[in-house]
Amino acid sequence: MSSVFASYVTGSAFRIDLSRRMVSSLMAAANGGKLNTGNYGTESLIKRGLMEITEGQEKRIYKNVRLTEAGFKVAELCTMAGLGGGE
Repeated sequence: MSSVFASYVTGSAFRIDLSRRMVSSLMAAANGGKLNTGNYGTESLIKRGLMEITEGQEKRIYKNVRLTEAGFKVAELCTMAGLGGGE
C-alpha cells in the first residue's frame, strides 16, 4: 500500500473526499482515457496517493501519470456508486 495514501486516509478518520473533477480524472485514468494532467483534479489525486507520476514534469504539466493500487480500488468504488460515466 502507498504510504501517501495511508497517511491521507488515516490522518483523522478513514474518509475519502473527491471533487467532481477528481472523480472525472480518476475514472478517465482507470478507463485508459487521456487526461489534462495540469488540472487540479490530477494534482490532488497525486497528493492523496491515488495517482503517481511515471515521468518527469515540465511547468507543472505532468507528462505521464498512472493510478496507484489504491487509485484502482477507489475507481472501483466510484464505479459501484454510479460515478463511472465521466461526469
